[in-house]
Amino acid sequence: MAAERSPTPVAPWTVVDLLDFDGLLAADAADGVGESVLRQRDEAIAQAMLREQVVDAQALRPDASVESRRKVLRWWLEARRDQEEGKKTSAAVSPGEAFSGSRWLVAVVLGLLSLLAGMGVVSSILHREQRYFNVVLFLAVTLLPQLLLLVALGVGWLLRGRQHGKAAGFFQAITRRAVEALSEKALARKLKVGDRATGSWRALRRRPYLGWPLAAATQTAAVLFNVGLLLAFAASLMVMDLRFFWESTPTVEAAKSLKGIVDALALPWSWALPDLVPTLEEVEATRIAALNDFTERADSAGVWAPFLFLTLAAWGLLPRLLLRLLVGWMGTRSIRRQAFGERAHRELWRRLTEVRLEAPVVGPQDDAIVLLWGGATPDAAKLRTALLQQARWHPVATLAVGGLDVQADRTAVEATVAKLRAAERPVRIALVADSWALVPRDLAPFLRQLRAAIGEEVAILCFLLGAPKGGDASAFTPPAEAEIAVWENFASDLNDAHLRVQPYRASANADAS
Repeated sequence: MAAERSPTPVAPWTVVDLLDFDGLLAADAADGVGESVLRQRDEAIAQAMLREQVVDAQALRPDASVESRRKVLRWWLEARRDQEEGKKTSAAVSPGEAFSGSRWLVAVVLGLLSLLAGMGVVSSILHREQRYFNVVLFLAVTLLPQLLLLVALGVGWLLRGRQHGKAAGFFQAITRRAVEALSEKALARKLKVGDRATGSWRALRRRPYLGWPLAAATQTAAVLFNVGLLLAFAASLMVMDLRFFWESTPTVEAAKSLKGIVDALALPWSWALPDLVPTLEEVEATRIAALNDFTERADSAGVWAPFLFLTLAAWGLLPRLLLRLLVGWMGTRSIRRQAFGERAHRELWRRLTEVRLEAPVVGPQDDAIVLLWGGATPDAAKLRTALLQQARWHPVATLAVGGLDVQADRTAVEATVAKLRAAERPVRIALVADSWALVPRDLAPFLRQLRAAIGEEVAILCFLLGAPKGGDASAFTPPAEAEIAVWENFASDLNDAHLRVQPYRASANADAS
């Protein structure tokens, strides 16, 4: 017997992939594609996943883990890209490609300008006729603004919760506007599939995960600014015989004050290179009272040049390098933590994982605690059959919640926690509700209370039943699409990665007991 193949590896998500993914979903909504067409298309993609062994059957379940969802949706994106390829011209670009190209263009231009700006700053403070640097002016111009900016960035980070996700800084805002404008222009000129391109981009360009690539571009520019400072400083030392002095009108304690600043700036390396820190005597010896007063003084270049170079590296370049690495790591983490919990993502996941009710239930099923919300009283046998067939969940206990008695809900939560702890294998939560009876102000606090009690990893499924029709009040009916949309928006606002909405779907044998 041939060995069974393992699932095919799927490439990790990138910002380009996320933009293309959301762009395709936005295009479906903009084009007004019917639900039946979308379901048929996505069901075919799901079957292809299983046929080509990209994923296994366990990954195509409503309660699959976040990692499984990420893998399935990533493969769905590749399948949809292949489908869209025939609709595009050879010069067409996707929203992700437009953003990536625009970002790199802005980053290159900003980086070159920053490099030249750093070199220009050093050149501007060099006294060319006398060939000397004023040490205090050098530190004030090259380093002080950067230190103040780092402090401002730190304060902005601490207050980030009050900024409501707005751009943190002037350069980030400028970079964002430039990338947005270039991306929209690229889409308008090259994407030949209708007017939906720029409309989709306007809906996508404020996505949170786009902030980190733009922040990375600005931090790279800051790194290059400091590289420009160091290059220009090193070049001036190599091609000119320079002097370094300082002057001050107040004479009392001026040298000691400058020495204190020097010692503070030298803290990162003074323990290893104490000879490269000017002493108080050297600071005193390099003070001048007039421009022609420095020719007979000590070797000022030997005193100040190594100190200034190390100061720029330690307090200018190194913090920016660390920030650039941090921003890159934060960007990667934000992509890895995408839970795909928005309404469009949830609807897509439901289409990919819906099980045909005509298919027999085989293999192991997961145990589930059923919470009947807001007075719902479905037939127990029919509910068991529906949960088994549509979610592969086997009810092991049923509790009523969502009544007028708050203490009863607390008791139900405590009972749920007790059953979860006593279970020998993982147990899920199935909250069964009438689709027309959503009251967010009642359900949201209960779900938050439940989540806090059971932990972050336990799956919660909101199983929706439609309004009864005909003479049989116990018959299950599918919810209306408008009601499903309301629940999906509600679930998206909760921002719970392990909470999903699944409407009951009718079939030929749906009422079989």
